[in-house]
Amino acid sequence: MITKTKEEKKLPEIESFTRADLRGADFIDADFSGADLSNAELIGADLRGADFSGADLSSADLSGADCKGAIFSGADLSGADLIGADFIDADFSNADLIETDCKGANFRDADFSGADLSGADLSGADFRGADLKRINLRCADLRGADFRWADLPNNILQERKKNIGNRKFGKSRSQGC
Repeated sequence: MITKTKEEKKLPEIESFTRADLRGADFIDADFSGADLSNAELIGADLRGADFSGADLSSADLSGADCKGAIFSGADLSGADLIGADFIDADFSNADLIETDCKGANFRDADFSGADLSGADLSGADFRGADLKRINLRCADLRGADFRWADLPNNILQERKKNIGNRKFGKSRSQGC
């Protein structure tokens, strides 16, 4: 079996994947860096190790996608649907996830340093062991999200101390949201 290097998996120079139907596609280790995938359907796609650095994934649907080890550094995922997707060990550093739907997503050991998740629905999401330094969670819905062993800034804990219980957050809407 011939294995392609990441450079060999660079996708053809396509200006835009906007509204593309890529459901169930196999893009293991593919390079989408800087690509426009806004409103694309990537439902159930295999995106393990794919590079989406600086890509536009706004309003894209990645429900149920396998994104283990994928790179979303500096990407725009605002308004995207990430319900039930697997992002173990993914890199979301400095990414924009404003008002993203992440219900039940698995973000274990992911890097969210400097990411903006304001207004996101994170209910039931798993953030165990994730790096959440300098993260913005203003107005995010954290009900049932699991942050055990996560590197979470103390100021977030101070705001959300109510209903922490077994280190999962209870109902958590900031005032003014």
